[in-house]
Amino acid sequence: MSNDARRRAPRTWLPSALGASLPPARARSLSAALGAVLLAALLSAAASAPSAQVQPRGGVSAATAPAAPTTLAAPATPAILAAQFDPAQLKADIEYLASPECMGRRVGEPGCELAAKYLEGRLHDLGVQPTAGAESYRRGFSVTRGITVAGTPTVTLGALGAQALTLGSDYVVAAFSGSGKVDAAPVVFAGYGISAPDLGWDDYSGLDVQGSAVVILRGEPHLPDKAGAFGADQPSVYSDLRRKAALARDLGAAALLILDTPQMSPPDALPEVRPAYSAASMSLPAIHLRRALLQNALIGATGLSFDELIETMNLEGKPCSAKLDAVSLSIDLRVEKDMVTGFDLVGVIPGGDAELSQQYVAIGAHYDHLGIGGPESTAPGEYGVVHPGADDNASGVAGVLALAAWAQANHAQLKRSLLVLLFSGEEEGALGSNAVVKNPPVPPGSIYCLVNMDMIGRLRDDKLVLAGTGTAAEFGEVLAGPVEQSGLKVTLAKSAFGGSDHLPFLAAGIPALFAFTGAHPQYHSPRDTADLINYGGEARVLSFVSAVLARLCNRAGGLTFQQTGGGEPLERAQASRRTVTMGTIPDYSTEPSQPGVLVGGVRPGGPAEAAGIQAGDLIVMMLDRRVSDIYDFTYALEDCQPGQKVEVKVLREGKELTFTVTLAARAVQQ
Repeated sequence: MSNDARRRAPRTWLPSALGASLPPARARSLSAALGAVLLAALLSAAASAPSAQVQPRGGVSAATAPAAPTTLAAPATPAILAAQFDPAQLKADIEYLASPECMGRRVGEPGCELAAKYLEGRLHDLGVQPTAGAESYRRGFSVTRGITVAGTPTVTLGALGAQALTLGSDYVVAAFSGSGKVDAAPVVFAGYGISAPDLGWDDYSGLDVQGSAVVILRGEPHLPDKAGAFGADQPSVYSDLRRKAALARDLGAAALLILDTPQMSPPDALPEVRPAYSAASMSLPAIHLRRALLQNALIGATGLSFDELIETMNLEGKPCSAKLDAVSLSIDLRVEKDMVTGFDLVGVIPGGDAELSQQYVAIGAHYDHLGIGGPESTAPGEYGVVHPGADDNASGVAGVLALAAWAQANHAQLKRSLLVLLFSGEEEGALGSNAVVKNPPVPPGSIYCLVNMDMIGRLRDDKLVLAGTGTAAEFGEVLAGPVEQSGLKVTLAKSAFGGSDHLPFLAAGIPALFAFTGAHPQYHSPRDTADLINYGGEARVLSFVSAVLARLCNRAGGLTFQQTGGGEPLERAQASRRTVTMGTIPDYSTEPSQPGVLVGGVRPGGPAEAAGIQAGDLIVMMLDRRVSDIYDFTYALEDCQPGQKVEVKVLREGKELTFTVTLAARAVQQ
């Protein structure tokens, strides 16, 4: 079946054996009727449950449980409402979204647009309505894709004949370059551009680079006699070019010249520059230069060619930095941000109660992913290979579609309305969900709560994580019955501060739950493919989530938002190798008026809150280093250890304040 035919085909939500034996119209009718009967039974059971505290299996109250996650092992009984969720339909949605045609669904790129069109068709077929006053499901927001070179840059190597260089053949602009003008700056060779005293390596030792153009090599030393000093199978954090650029900037460099090593390319070759996928750029110009252009200057300063120099550094295990007195650099470079538009897809399924239907239980998942790789990939050597994102997060999107079909078939019995949210820009920093929170598609204050699903396709050993259970005082009562009846081993985590789309809702005081079946080695790599999804397992997860949604939609009374302190944040495994957390939630969607990291929120009970840092503060310095963007902030955290006390400078309402923060260990859900 073609993609378009698959998108337009009517959906039935019956067991496959029964559905196949009926005409399509009769199957759809019976599907809706069966769903109504099952939902009525569920709601009857929910209504008969005590309104006071319900004790989950094992006698632990979900509302008063300790901050550490609590695992509730339910009896291995058939999952309630399981007949409503068809693994075959989940498979069809996930396979399309994770197909080569969608090219990894990077926000702002053609593959993501194909995915959006497919999802619009699915929402339409399911009867999901655009929000009041909207002509479509789409809600746009701006995304910075990287930089473009403005005008005609000039780059000149002086003192060796004042050689004017040509863009594209002699040099290319680095993806993170800033604008800048430098006249006849001295040139300094700083080896690999690494300062790692803990590993016994410092290319800048005894080297004054203030006002100079700094030349560095890509990569890092290879020291066979010092096992573990730098990366083995994977490069260490010190090889990151943006980190090297930040170090050169902080030491006073006026410009950065980047060279490939002889092992990477021939002397006259230039690297392929990958998009930065970031709004952040350096405050100094940075270019990749043909190595042959500086060969004579290096020989004159050190007596060694590049090949000999690198061999010497590796064999002797020490840097070989030097001033290149025979050459100077002049550069005039201006770059501008390259902006694209991302789209959230938003719809509504009206509830059946005249009063409560004005409140919205939101169900959400992000449909974007990493495209063909980039800084967030756990496979940096495979840039250019499609990252399918089957579990992350085609699985969550397929889940939202399945739940939308279930709710649409039973909307008359669901008192509150459902707000269907398919976010984009999550991989860039929850941009789409931030846009929803800052410009709500429904009346302010009407979102009852959010249920976010991110990576729900790898159920193993019946284990499901449900985080955020402490963000509403009433969630313990809501969850007890569905947990008992699910047949799943549900870990209830009070805190929900993993990096996904629930964070902006929590920062805005909206209770949120986060469903997650766990990290895996294929995360953020080209191997997160549709054939590895546990489709039957995901159907069971959705049965549990539907039971939770039914209770949320039909319970009397509001939800009491709670800050969730006292426990470690639950985070998915990330490409970053940092071991500490400050407990801040960066606001990626707002561009601050000056360089820094804007704090969107702080984790209750976390290091930042304990020190006095607040939402709205702009972090500008840490470890006596400038913090211009989220990369600088991450590099500083990567250089810290749990329990370390660090001074952090912030701007608050125009005033500079300094706080001493005791960093905590970063807990990662594996």
